[in-house]
Amino acid sequence: MYQPNMKRKTLFLLTWVSTIVLILCWVLPTNAFNEFYRNGLKGHSTFHYEFTRTLVRAAGFSPELAEQIAVTNQAVDSVNFTGYNGTKVRLTNTGRFSQYSQYWHFPRRGCTDSFGVSYPTDASECNTCNYFTDSSDSCPRGIPELNSMDQWAIYGNSDDLLVTPKYSLNSRRFKTVPASSITALAIFLHSLADSYSHERCMETMQLREHKPFPAECNVLLWHLDLEFGGGDPGVAYTKNAARAVFKAAVHYIAQNEEGGDPLWSFDEANNFIEQFAEIESPDERAQFAIDTYNDLL
Repeated sequence: MYQPNMKRKTLFLLTWVSTIVLILCWVLPTNAFNEFYRNGLKGHSTFHYEFTRTLVRAAGFSPELAEQIAVTNQAVDSVNFTGYNGTKVRLTNTGRFSQYSQYWHFPRRGCTDSFGVSYPTDASECNTCNYFTDSSDSCPRGIPELNSMDQWAIYGNSDDLLVTPKYSLNSRRFKTVPASSITALAIFLHSLADSYSHERCMETMQLREHKPFPAECNVLLWHLDLEFGGGDPGVAYTKNAARAVFKAAVHYIAQNEEGGDPLWSFDEANNFIEQFAEIESPDERAQFAIDTYNDLL
Protein backbone atom coordinates (compact mmCIF):
# COMPACT_ATOMS: atom_id res chain seq x y z
CA MET A 1 0.00 0.00 0.00
CA TYR A 2 2.82 2.43 0.90
CA GLN A 3 5.46 0.96 -1.40
CA PRO A 4 4.96 3.34 -4.38
CA ASN A 5 5.16 6.31 -2.02
CA MET A 6 8.37 4.95 -0.47
CA LYS A 7 9.87 4.47 -3.92
CA ARG A 8 9.00 8.05 -4.82
CA LYS A 9 10.64 9.30 -1.61
CA THR A 10 13.73 7.20 -2.23
CA LEU A 11 13.97 8.41 -5.82
CA PHE A 12 13.51 12.01 -4.66
CA LEU A 13 16.26 11.61 -2.06
CA LEU A 14 18.66 10.02 -4.53
CA THR A 15 17.98 12.78 -7.03
CA TRP A 16 18.82 15.45 -4.45
CA VAL A 17 21.95 13.66 -3.30
CA SER A 18 23.14 13.30 -6.90
CA THR A 19 22.40 16.96 -7.55
CA ILE A 20 24.39 18.06 -4.49
CA VAL A 21 27.34 15.87 -5.51
CA LEU A 22 27.31 17.34 -9.02
CA ILE A 23 27.14 20.87 -7.62
CA LEU A 24 30.12 20.19 -5.36
CA CYS A 25 32.09 18.67 -8.23
CA TRP A 26 31.32 21.61 -10.50
CA VAL A 27 30.84 24.76 -8.42
CA LEU A 28 33.71 24.24 -5.99
CA PRO A 29 36.34 23.57 -8.65
CA THR A 30 35.22 26.53 -10.76
CA ASN A 31 34.83 29.03 -7.93
CA ALA A 32 37.65 28.19 -5.53
CA PHE A 33 40.74 30.33 -5.84
CA ASN A 34 44.06 28.53 -5.94
CA GLU A 35 44.68 27.19 -2.43
CA PHE A 36 42.44 29.79 -0.73
CA TYR A 37 45.19 30.28 1.84
CA ARG A 38 44.43 33.07 4.32
CA ASN A 39 46.97 33.88 7.09
CA GLY A 40 44.91 36.95 8.02
CA LEU A 41 44.36 38.01 4.39
CA LYS A 42 41.70 37.42 1.79
CA GLY A 43 41.92 33.89 0.39
CA HIS A 44 44.79 33.72 -2.05
CA SER A 45 47.47 31.59 -3.69
CA THR A 46 50.81 31.16 -1.93
CA PHE A 47 52.38 30.96 -5.40
CA HIS A 48 50.90 34.18 -6.75
CA TYR A 49 51.48 36.23 -3.60
CA GLU A 50 54.12 35.12 -1.05
CA PHE A 51 56.21 33.09 -3.49
CA THR A 52 56.10 35.62 -6.33
CA ARG A 53 56.93 38.46 -3.93
CA THR A 54 60.14 36.67 -2.94
CA LEU A 55 61.07 35.83 -6.54
CA VAL A 56 60.68 39.38 -7.85
CA ARG A 57 62.51 40.83 -4.85
CA ALA A 58 65.38 38.42 -5.55
CA ALA A 59 65.25 39.45 -9.22
CA GLY A 60 66.19 43.00 -8.21
CA PHE A 61 63.01 44.92 -7.42
CA SER A 62 62.80 47.06 -4.27
CA PRO A 63 60.67 45.73 -1.38
CA GLU A 64 57.97 48.30 -2.24
CA LEU A 65 57.80 47.28 -5.89
CA ALA A 66 58.05 43.58 -5.04
CA GLU A 67 55.01 43.97 -2.77
CA GLN A 68 53.07 45.88 -5.43
CA ILE A 69 53.90 43.28 -8.08
CA ALA A 70 52.85 40.39 -5.84
CA VAL A 71 49.60 42.04 -4.72
CA THR A 72 48.72 42.81 -8.34
CA ASN A 73 49.70 39.27 -9.32
CA GLN A 74 47.14 37.87 -6.89
CA ALA A 75 44.49 40.45 -7.87
CA VAL A 76 44.47 38.96 -11.37
CA ASP A 77 42.67 36.02 -9.75
CA SER A 78 40.66 37.73 -7.04
CA VAL A 79 39.93 41.11 -8.74
CA ASN A 80 41.04 42.98 -5.62
CA PHE A 81 43.64 42.10 -3.03
CA THR A 82 45.37 43.70 -0.05
CA GLY A 83 48.80 42.51 1.05
CA TYR A 84 50.43 42.20 4.45
CA ASN A 85 51.63 45.81 4.52
CA GLY A 86 48.31 47.29 3.34
CA THR A 87 49.11 47.70 -0.37
CA LYS A 88 45.78 47.37 -2.17
CA VAL A 89 45.16 46.70 -5.87
CA ARG A 90 41.94 46.33 -7.82
CA LEU A 91 41.82 45.23 -11.47
CA THR A 92 39.26 45.12 -14.26
CA ASN A 93 39.19 42.93 -17.39
CA THR A 94 41.37 40.17 -15.90
CA GLY A 95 39.00 38.27 -13.59
CA ARG A 96 38.78 34.50 -13.62
CA PHE A 97 35.06 34.68 -14.31
CA SER A 98 35.15 37.57 -16.78
CA GLN A 99 34.72 37.26 -20.54
CA TYR A 100 38.52 37.48 -20.83
CA SER A 101 39.24 34.58 -18.47
CA GLN A 102 40.67 32.25 -21.11
CA TYR A 103 43.00 34.95 -22.40
CA TRP A 104 44.59 35.85 -19.05
CA HIS A 105 44.30 32.54 -17.18
CA PHE A 106 44.62 29.88 -19.88
CA PRO A 107 47.07 31.40 -22.36
CA ARG A 108 49.15 29.29 -24.71
CA ARG A 109 52.93 29.62 -24.55
CA GLY A 110 55.56 29.32 -27.26
CA CYS A 111 59.05 27.88 -26.92
CA THR A 112 60.28 31.46 -26.52
CA ASP A 113 58.77 34.85 -25.88
CA SER A 114 58.10 37.15 -28.82
CA PHE A 115 61.76 38.27 -28.91
CA GLY A 116 63.30 34.82 -28.65
CA VAL A 117 63.92 34.55 -24.90
CA SER A 118 63.42 30.85 -24.10
CA TYR A 119 60.88 29.57 -21.59
CA PRO A 120 61.77 26.73 -19.17
CA THR A 121 60.06 23.42 -19.95
CA ASP A 122 60.42 19.69 -19.39
CA ALA A 123 57.77 18.82 -21.97
CA SER A 124 58.65 17.31 -25.32
CA GLU A 125 56.35 19.93 -26.85
CA CYS A 126 57.49 23.43 -25.87
CA ASN A 127 54.83 25.24 -27.93
CA THR A 128 51.53 24.62 -26.14
CA CYS A 129 49.54 25.80 -29.18
CA ASN A 130 50.35 22.38 -30.62
CA TYR A 131 48.26 20.64 -27.97
CA PHE A 132 45.14 21.96 -29.72
CA THR A 133 44.34 20.03 -32.87
CA ASP A 134 40.72 21.22 -33.02
CA SER A 135 40.62 24.36 -35.16
CA SER A 136 37.84 25.83 -33.00
CA ASP A 137 40.39 26.66 -30.27
CA SER A 138 43.65 26.90 -32.14
CA CYS A 139 46.02 29.78 -31.41
CA PRO A 140 44.99 32.85 -33.44
CA ARG A 141 47.25 32.98 -36.52
CA GLY A 142 49.29 30.29 -34.78
CA ILE A 143 50.62 32.82 -32.27
CA PRO A 144 50.46 32.00 -28.52
CA GLU A 145 48.48 34.44 -26.38
CA LEU A 146 51.52 35.03 -24.17
CA ASN A 147 53.32 36.68 -27.10
CA SER A 148 50.85 39.56 -27.15
CA MET A 149 51.17 39.87 -23.37
CA ASP A 150 54.97 39.97 -23.23
CA GLN A 151 54.98 42.50 -26.08
CA TRP A 152 52.78 44.72 -23.91
CA ALA A 153 54.29 44.09 -20.48
CA ILE A 154 58.00 43.87 -21.27
CA TYR A 155 58.54 45.43 -24.69
CA GLY A 156 55.95 48.25 -24.63
CA ASN A 157 53.85 47.22 -27.64
CA SER A 158 50.13 46.80 -26.94
CA ASP A 159 48.98 46.46 -30.58
CA ASP A 160 47.97 42.79 -30.30
CA LEU A 161 46.70 42.81 -26.71
CA LEU A 162 43.14 41.46 -26.58
CA VAL A 163 42.01 43.92 -23.91
CA THR A 164 43.83 46.49 -21.79
CA PRO A 165 43.16 46.12 -18.06
CA LYS A 166 42.51 49.01 -15.70
CA TYR A 167 43.82 49.22 -12.16
CA SER A 168 43.37 51.09 -8.92
CA LEU A 169 46.32 51.28 -6.51
CA ASN A 170 45.54 51.99 -2.85
CA SER A 171 41.94 53.08 -3.60
CA ARG A 172 42.92 55.77 -6.09
CA ARG A 173 40.88 56.26 -9.25
CA PHE A 174 41.07 53.60 -11.96
CA LYS A 175 43.64 54.08 -14.70
CA THR A 176 44.46 52.16 -17.86
CA VAL A 177 47.47 49.92 -17.23
CA PRO A 178 50.37 51.43 -19.21
CA ALA A 179 52.55 49.21 -21.38
CA SER A 180 55.89 48.21 -19.80
CA SER A 181 54.66 49.32 -16.36
CA ILE A 182 55.11 47.47 -13.08
CA THR A 183 51.38 46.65 -13.12
CA ALA A 184 51.60 45.27 -16.67
CA LEU A 185 54.54 43.11 -15.63
CA ALA A 186 52.63 41.77 -12.61
CA ILE A 187 49.65 40.79 -14.75
CA PHE A 188 51.91 39.14 -17.32
CA LEU A 189 53.77 37.17 -14.62
CA HIS A 190 50.44 35.77 -13.42
CA SER A 191 49.46 34.67 -16.92
CA LEU A 192 52.92 33.24 -17.51
CA ALA A 193 52.63 31.12 -14.35
CA ASP A 194 49.11 30.04 -15.29
CA SER A 195 50.34 28.87 -18.69
CA TYR A 196 52.28 26.19 -16.77
CA SER A 197 49.70 25.56 -14.06
CA HIS A 198 47.02 24.77 -16.65
CA GLU A 199 49.32 23.12 -19.17
CA ARG A 200 48.62 19.51 -18.22
CA CYS A 201 44.87 19.98 -18.75
CA MET A 202 45.56 21.60 -22.11
CA GLU A 203 47.79 18.71 -23.13
CA THR A 204 45.54 15.83 -22.11
CA MET A 205 42.08 17.31 -22.76
CA GLN A 206 42.64 20.26 -25.13
CA LEU A 207 40.79 22.36 -22.55
CA ARG A 208 41.26 25.97 -21.46
CA GLU A 209 38.90 25.90 -18.52
CA HIS A 210 38.37 24.06 -15.25
CA LYS A 211 36.33 20.86 -15.13
CA PRO A 212 35.63 18.36 -12.33
CA PHE A 213 37.45 15.59 -14.23
CA PRO A 214 40.21 14.64 -14.88
CA ALA A 215 42.33 15.69 -11.90
CA GLU A 216 44.60 18.01 -13.88
CA CYS A 217 41.57 20.10 -14.89
CA ASN A 218 40.08 20.28 -11.38
CA VAL A 219 40.91 23.38 -9.32
CA LEU A 220 40.66 21.64 -5.97
CA LEU A 221 42.60 18.50 -6.86
CA TRP A 222 45.29 20.08 -9.02
CA HIS A 223 45.97 23.49 -7.48
CA LEU A 224 45.39 22.56 -3.85
CA ASP A 225 47.08 19.17 -3.86
CA LEU A 226 48.87 17.88 -6.94
CA GLU A 227 50.96 20.97 -7.75
CA PHE A 228 52.87 20.84 -4.47
CA GLY A 229 54.68 18.16 -2.48
CA GLY A 230 57.37 15.68 -3.41
CA GLY A 231 56.43 13.33 -6.23
CA ASP A 232 53.05 14.84 -7.17
CA PRO A 233 52.44 15.13 -10.93
CA GLY A 234 51.95 18.89 -10.96
CA VAL A 235 55.16 19.79 -9.12
CA ALA A 236 57.30 19.92 -12.27
CA TYR A 237 54.90 22.49 -13.75
CA THR A 238 55.07 24.56 -10.55
CA LYS A 239 58.86 24.60 -10.66
CA ASN A 240 59.04 25.62 -14.30
CA ALA A 241 56.41 28.31 -13.76
CA ALA A 242 58.54 29.79 -10.98
CA ARG A 243 61.71 29.61 -13.06
CA ALA A 244 59.89 31.43 -15.85
CA VAL A 245 58.62 34.12 -13.46
CA PHE A 246 62.10 34.78 -12.05
CA LYS A 247 63.69 34.84 -15.50
CA ALA A 248 61.03 37.21 -16.87
CA ALA A 249 61.41 39.56 -13.89
CA VAL A 250 65.18 39.73 -14.38
CA HIS A 251 64.68 40.30 -18.12
CA TYR A 252 62.13 43.07 -17.51
CA ILE A 253 64.61 44.94 -15.30
CA ALA A 254 67.33 44.66 -17.95
CA GLN A 255 64.94 45.74 -20.70
CA ASN A 256 63.30 48.64 -18.88
CA GLU A 257 65.95 49.76 -16.37
CA GLU A 258 63.41 49.52 -13.56
CA GLY A 259 64.88 47.89 -10.47
CA GLY A 260 68.43 46.90 -9.66
CA ASP A 261 70.85 44.03 -9.98
CA PRO A 262 69.55 40.55 -9.10
CA LEU A 263 70.09 39.52 -5.49
CA TRP A 264 70.26 35.86 -6.53
CA SER A 265 71.84 33.90 -9.32
CA PHE A 266 69.58 31.55 -11.28
CA ASP A 267 71.03 28.64 -9.30
CA GLU A 268 70.13 30.34 -6.02
CA ALA A 269 66.63 31.07 -7.29
CA ASN A 270 66.25 27.47 -8.42
CA ASN A 271 67.26 26.20 -4.99
CA PHE A 272 64.49 28.27 -3.40
CA ILE A 273 62.01 27.14 -6.06
CA GLU A 274 62.83 23.45 -5.55
CA GLN A 275 62.31 23.71 -1.79
CA PHE A 276 59.08 25.72 -2.00
CA ALA A 277 57.37 23.46 -4.56
CA GLU A 278 58.02 20.32 -2.54
CA ILE A 279 56.37 21.63 0.65
CA GLU A 280 52.92 20.06 0.95
CA SER A 281 51.39 22.38 3.56
CA PRO A 282 50.28 25.86 2.39
CA ASP A 283 51.05 27.26 5.85
CA GLU A 284 54.60 25.95 5.69
CA ARG A 285 55.02 27.10 2.08
CA ALA A 286 53.86 30.61 2.89
CA GLN A 287 56.05 30.85 5.97
CA PHE A 288 59.08 29.59 4.04
CA ALA A 289 58.49 32.26 1.38
CA ILE A 290 57.92 34.98 4.01
CA ASP A 291 61.06 34.07 5.94
CA THR A 292 63.13 34.00 2.75
CA TYR A 293 61.68 37.34 1.65
CA ASN A 294 62.50 38.91 5.02
CA ASP A 295 66.09 37.73 4.64
CA LEU A 296 66.25 39.81 1.44
CA LEU A 297 65.19 43.07 3.10
